[in-house]
Amino acid sequence: MRLEIQKTLAFLHDEILTLTIEEKAKYNKTLAGLRNREKELIEAQNNTPQTTLKEDFQELADVLADIPGKLDGCSMERKQKLARLITESVVIEDVSVHWLRLTVFWRGPLAARPDVCLIWCQRGRRHVERWTAEEDEYIRAHYGVGNKWEILNHFLEKTWNMIRERALFLGVRRQISQTAPIADNVTVSDLNVIPDRAIALKILEQVAQTSSKTIKRDSQSFAVWLYPAGLSKFTGAIKHRGSDNRLGNGNDNE
Repeated sequence: MRLEIQKTLAFLHDEILTLTIEEKAKYNKTLAGLRNREKELIEAQNNTPQTTLKEDFQELADVLADIPGKLDGCSMERKQKLARLITESVVIEDVSVHWLRLTVFWRGPLAARPDVCLIWCQRGRRHVERWTAEEDEYIRAHYGVGNKWEILNHFLEKTWNMIRERALFLGVRRQISQTAPIADNVTVSDLNVIPDRAIALKILEQVAQTSSKTIKRDSQSFAVWLYPAGLSKFTGAIKHRGSDNRLGNGNDNE
């Protein structure tokens, strides 16, 4: 492939004297692309033994042609090598109280459409939950008979469990029974990470059930891919493990 690139560069160099201004601009763009491609290829050759480079790319092509049938049979070392060939970078960042966002940036034809995965990270009981005097005053004024959903929206990064514990500490008790769209171990900031509200509620229903079992030895983590083609088209791709309990069916009488 490098030889073909060099031949193309030589051909373009011979033709440069006869080009118009527009053609020269196109030439410069093509030349820059070829130079970059040659540089990438040279780096790949320097970092990988020549005898295995062609084999790796051939295996990559074979695997991509039949992902479900062949990828599972690859060794972890081979999967890692293939991943290095097709990914530009992988970024993990905190985006809410419980969600981590993993973004995969691809090489080649997929470069324009990174894939995003949300990973639920159960925080458990925080050893130090900080509350301001203003927040305490709000709880004293609204927790007793206030609208549960409005209270949650006031404390975007606190779960109802956190708010309830603080209210008990302050000596304030809930005087009405009321449900909310999200479970007691989920924050509004977690909900807002997913732009499609209907799908967000469906996902969080399952993640709440899963995270409620994290204290058990056999508990499973939870993750969901947000496909670039649009969340609404992939509701069937939500995979989960959880109990048959439904979100928000319990009464709030504390």
